[in-house]
Amino acid sequence: AIRREGSAIVFSRELCRACGRCAEVCYAEARDMEGEVTTAEEVVEEVLKDSAFFRRSGGGLTLSGGEPLARPEFAGEILRLAREKGLNTAVETAGHVPWENFERVLPYTDLFLFDVKHADPEKHKEHTGADNRLILANLEKLTGRGASVTIRTPVVPGFNDGRGDLLAIADIAVQAGVRELHLLPYHRYGSGKYRLLGKTDPMAGGENSADGAKASPSPEKNGGAGLKEKLEGMKADLAAKGLVVRIGG
Repeated sequence: AIRREGSAIVFSRELCRACGRCAEVCYAEARDMEGEVTTAEEVVEEVLKDSAFFRRSGGGLTLSGGEPLARPEFAGEILRLAREKGLNTAVETAGHVPWENFERVLPYTDLFLFDVKHADPEKHKEHTGADNRLILANLEKLTGRGASVTIRTPVVPGFNDGRGDLLAIADIAVQAGVRELHLLPYHRYGSGKYRLLGKTDPMAGGENSADGAKASPSPEKNGGAGLKEKLEGMKADLAAKGLVVRIGG
């Protein structure tokens, strides 16, 4: 993935195979490899180093992502080992995986933190690349099996921050038998990743463009305090459906 152009050494994303060799040999540490190969036993052993804090706070182990259920065997083994050690377990999931993946982890999971991004299947597909039918079917099956589920909705301005959008998601929660809904206001934590990948953050108004150019941020897209206030204003309407509603999660 590295080639010479005259006296310069150039990194080519098109040729990168994510092997990590360039990061290993770069004396200036200009490249960094995120993630590492590990085993379920090593993961739980690392987590248990902080077990004293978990036992005092009532916390435990949460598998997040990406999508942890894309690797159900690995996720299931981590959760099984954590349960054996007396840890509470949770899985954050977007829900768009085969039901068999849920079955693999269901016996070892105390809580599912389940994304519902939009009630409209067409709008869901337009913005995420897939509709929500599999997601909602998995949600119904989870609650039907008696799983503890909290719905979490990342609220993105212009996508699902309308009153009707959130009321429709609340209806989904009620229909599925879910008692708790967390609304997660859009934040900018991922902007740096776009820049590292040589891409433009579509929500930045050009602020983090790939060429490093600066532009004025877009308040409408960036959310911030205004979005939180808007959600607080809708909280009572959502809670009136019989839900415990939290802003943030």
